Amino acid sequence: MYSLPIEAKLDVLKCLNFNQLISFKLINFYFLNLINKYEGELCFRMKFKKLSINVNLQELDSYKIIEPKPGFVKYILNDKRKKYLHTDLFRYFYLIFFSENERSSLNSVVCIERTFDYLLDNEPRYYILKLPIFPRSFEELAIIRYCLGQLFTNSVFEYALFGEAVFNPELLDLLFNDNKTISHKFHIQKPNLFPSGTVSIDYIWKFVSKHLTISDCLTIDFDNNFGIYSIDPKLFDIITMRGYGLPKILLRNLTCKRLYSEIIKHITKSEDCSQMVANISLHYSWPLKFKLSERAENIEIKQLNGVKYTKYQLANIHNPKIKFSFCNEERNNGMIVNVKIRKMKE
Repeated sequence: MYSLPIEAKLDVLKCLNFNQLISFKLINFYFLNLINKYEGELCFRMKFKKLSINVNLQELDSYKIIEPKPGFVKYILNDKRKKYLHTDLFRYFYLIFFSENERSSLNSVVCIERTFDYLLDNEPRYYILKLPIFPRSFEELAIIRYCLGQLFTNSVFEYALFGEAVFNPELLDLLFNDNKTISHKFHIQKPNLFPSGTVSIDYIWKFVSKHLTISDCLTIDFDNNFGIYSIDPKLFDIITMRGYGLPKILLRNLTCKRLYSEIIKHITKSEDCSQMVANISLHYSWPLKFKLSERAENIEIKQLNGVKYTKYQLANIHNPKIKFSFCNEERNNGMIVNVKIRKMKE
């Protein structure tokens, strides 16, 4: 193995699963460094189905509670953290930010649902991770840092649900910002966000933008907010100015057409559309009447299974090569329920 060229070594390592790679890392520093260097090319992250906070344990068919005790991991604090722990600010830091409905829940848990592939080992379907919600000691900070560090570096999730509670990005920054070798982001393919009155889209996005790596689609569902009645500056900023890190975005249960109008305005008149999300879907909780833009080009109207689809394109006035395609799904009365927006290749 040692005498093989690096390409051959990687071919061998790619045949190993997560547990086997972990065993290889423990052989010696050579394999530890090799696997760490090329972990992006290896099956190094264990895949889970879903990550969520605060679940009803009575609704789970089988689960295992994991509750780390103080002292199981050592933790060296830097001066910044020591200063924080000796000030009154300490009492205000918490691991999870709750909505008003969940504020009284001091026994919050992190729920990790396993994929069906891993259920063949007869282990429980869910892991329930109980962490100190209001850390009050070095030891409790050590527990949080170690456990979340394992999820950041060794796990990938197909889905995630964040609504009535999300991780506090300020505490995560405090714990991980000094260590550049440890990722401080959850790797999630399709996170689902449910903003509520207290856990606002602004706070949720602060957590998402700093501590999530999204490989597929970000879904924001405004059902808990009874729709969004006016355009949220932060939401518009996510779509138009910070979308370079998002492959897709789906907004569900919208009730206001202003966001649609502002997106069209940005596409046609903005001097820079380079950071806009390239794949946008808008879902309305009740149908709305939209006026077709005067700048619409290549208009096509089709009927399929009783549904009317209006397709058209919009070009940017500053750079006509930048175009977006639209597809409006309409009911028989002309009211729109879904809009799909795609950036076209130049």
